[in-house]
Amino acid sequence: MNSYLVLEDGTFYQGQAFGARGTKTGEVVFNTSMTGYQEILTDPASYGQIVVFAYPLLGNYGIILEDNDSVTAMAQGLVTRELCAHPSNWRSMMSLEDFCKEKNLIGLSCIDTRALVRHLVRKGSMYGVITTEESDIGKLIRMARETAAAERDLVRDVSTKEARVFGNGRRKVIVVDLGVRKSLIHYLLEHDLTVVLVSALSTVEEILSYHPAGVIFAGGPGSPQFAPYAVTLAQQLLGSVPLLGIALGHLVLGLAWGGKVLKLKAGHCGGNQPVRDLETNSIFVTSQNHHYFVDRDSLPEDVIVTQVNLHDGTVEGMKHSKLPAFAFQYYPLVNPDVFDVNRYFDEFLVML
Repeated sequence: MNSYLVLEDGTFYQGQAFGARGTKTGEVVFNTSMTGYQEILTDPASYGQIVVFAYPLLGNYGIILEDNDSVTAMAQGLVTRELCAHPSNWRSMMSLEDFCKEKNLIGLSCIDTRALVRHLVRKGSMYGVITTEESDIGKLIRMARETAAAERDLVRDVSTKEARVFGNGRRKVIVVDLGVRKSLIHYLLEHDLTVVLVSALSTVEEILSYHPAGVIFAGGPGSPQFAPYAVTLAQQLLGSVPLLGIALGHLVLGLAWGGKVLKLKAGHCGGNQPVRDLETNSIFVTSQNHHYFVDRDSLPEDVIVTQVNLHDGTVEGMKHSKLPAFAFQYYPLVNPDVFDVNRYFDEFLVML
């Protein structure tokens, strides 16, 4: 079935449909990871996105349901050069195409993803439409532009609606759900912690009523500027309990400390983002999935930049010099070895 990906600038690509049928809009972004397509598609940070995979083959190792980072698919659609119809993996439970059908994901293959990624690098990420049913390109361009003009709060959609408790550890940690990955909950449980997952719309009184040893802001999709309630909550908690910001939580703390958040041209999406620790001069590679960054020049003097991205020099880690609060932009869970070099996460655990 011939189907289309149409961008808001009028560029369009025709390919072969797989997975679900229909029409969906979203921000068209590219990801450079060679593996991990399942985790990317179920990562809440991918909510509202049409993900273009730079690596030319998807589906070769199938789907392992226990590796999902959320209970359902978060992306709107996916685009690949080639889809493998017959995965080879002893852990595989279904094919990627069957997964897409089950999770209502529209897929598009037989696309020149190299050309598409180069276009997004030059022009920046943009909104688009992926469709298996509409062939009027002009109409699809208008749909993409209307979606671009209607950016909105995505955190509210992915955040838990009610508090949930996991484990029964020695200390209690609150995770403010901005779009948290399931793998983070599992990691915290391995450190003998009781994890209370709460809505991003929670009040400071509700959170402090749990008497937590610390609070983590973790996740998620979009810009924190569309979720001012999360920034206000972080401001109210500063100084009361140790705070840790991960991924979108990093941006939330940056705003809470008085900084500004700006948008990257093409985003940091992939498993090959090199980060330098400015205090130890060590370098490690991280997996990232975000399109915004904290403006270093906007941060107050009592916030110290601890890590930077080697590609573009943007802030990857920071800490408060007077309060027990840390943040890093990447999601270290994707690579367990990163925790060995990320002493700030260890310091946060020591503070609890």
